[in-house]
Amino acid sequence: MCLVVNLPILRNAFLPWHLGTSYLEWFTSYVNKVVTGGYPIIRDQIFRYVHDKDCVATTEDITVSVSTSFLPELSSVHPPHYFFTYRIRIEMSKDALPENICQLESRYWRITNAKGDVEEVQGPGVVGEFPVISPGKVYEYTSCTTFTTTSGYMEGYYTFHCLSNKDRFFNVTIPRFHMVCPTFKVSTA
Repeated sequence: MCLVVNLPILRNAFLPWHLGTSYLEWFTSYVNKVVTGGYPIIRDQIFRYVHDKDCVATTEDITVSVSTSFLPELSSVHPPHYFFTYRIRIEMSKDALPENICQLESRYWRITNAKGDVEEVQGPGVVGEFPVISPGKVYEYTSCTTFTTTSGYMEGYYTFHCLSNKDRFFNVTIPRFHMVCPTFKVSTA
């Protein structure tokens, strides 16, 4: 499991994330996930994403799925600051009609921490982009959030407009996805 201490002092900071019986077992599993793309490399950084197969929502012809990753190297116990990234995949069915091509206009997030505190976020586009989604096409992006608690969840929706009918707007559900810090122990060293 994860051992988090004051991050500038990293010696003995983290135990293996994997429930394996040895470091070699954990390391072999880790390398396998990097090589097979289970842990993608984005801008020279390895992201250990976890995808819950139930974390998928389909609205009309558009499917949204989410994978999450806890980043202990950017997190701390004192003060409590738990850093998570999430990867969103937005895909239009290949069987959708060409007139269903649409563009993402805005996003709405409802972010809830383990204490039940809620923050709502609205804004244009996603990560500065306004992707056009067409039949069979996929758009993916990565973003992040932090919590002062060891867990929380996010959910919301995207607002799209049809390119063939600029007056037609519709919301696409973003499924609820949970972010949880692995169990940790504070080092006494």
